[in-house]
Amino acid sequence: MGMQRHTGTRALAGFVLAGLLAGCGLFGTDPPTEARLRLDGTTGTGTVLVVSTNFLSQRQALFDADGLYRGDTLLVQLFEADTFNVVLPFEQTYDIRTFSQFFAHIRRLDPQGDSLRARLWIDGRLRSDQQPGTHQDSVLIVYNFRSRIIEPDDDNF
Repeated sequence: MGMQRHTGTRALAGFVLAGLLAGCGLFGTDPPTEARLRLDGTTGTGTVLVVSTNFLSQRQALFDADGLYRGDTLLVQLFEADTFNVVLPFEQTYDIRTFSQFFAHIRRLDPQGDSLRARLWIDGRLRSDQQPGTHQDSVLIVYNFRSRIIEPDDDNF
């Protein structure tokens, strides 16, 4: 029993150390600090914008009745969000240091007549550039920072 506890302690110490090392950027994976959202389209067009940095997201595979993979969907649970009516063009920078993630749902009010282009930069690097289809009324942007996970080596801990 003492050996099992020691092994579990070593594994736990490995996970804690891996988390600390990944979080402090020793491997060139510094967490991002800001997200810049730019919305362009027909000048003066109104859109509805929902933004959040406090949410959970998960990709989930979709299978048909025969069990064949058909794609995936994104599940998002917002814990805090702000909703705005904005006029195009629109640009805003958001502080994402706390959660290292960004969510935006942009809904155009007239999908038939309004043009829309939504771009997201994370720390100055373009991460998303989207334009909805002709009959599509919204664009969804979800960015999550994932630092490299370091697997603990039982022999070293």
